[in-house]
Amino acid sequence: MQSHVRAIDRNIETTNIWLNELSNELHAEDKEEAWNCLNAVLRTIRDRLPAEDAVHFAAQLPTLIRGSYYEGWRPSEAPHKWRHKEDYLAAVRDRMPGRDKMDIEEAVRAVLRVAGHHMNEEEIRKIKSIHPKDVWDLWPV
Repeated sequence: MQSHVRAIDRNIETTNIWLNELSNELHAEDKEEAWNCLNAVLRTIRDRLPAEDAVHFAAQLPTLIRGSYYEGWRPSEAPHKWRHKEDYLAAVRDRMPGRDKMDIEEAVRAVLRVAGHHMNEEEIRKIKSIHPKDVWDLWPV
């Protein structure tokens, strides 16, 4: 689909690149599944971060993904203090439709690998360091 506005077309293309990569990582049947997974993981990351760090992280996301990342955000309720991997993965699972058939830990790893391909490694390391050590093994860097 072309909008005939280059900036919009470029953002759709970039978002599709992310979704195609994630679909491949997840062996997903369709991009809808990848989209739902991407949103669940990114929103969980967002809600674990102090507001300023959440904004810096979002600045590196493609515009369409960034809009979804911010949807429903309540900065006054952040950061959540999930300290254990089980709690963190449960937060992702609760945000993901069709979660019964997906390995949530692998889904988180897949999203973080794709993000790592497109985002500044230093920013990824910073965001990782804000998370509890119990979930550091999910991150590719």
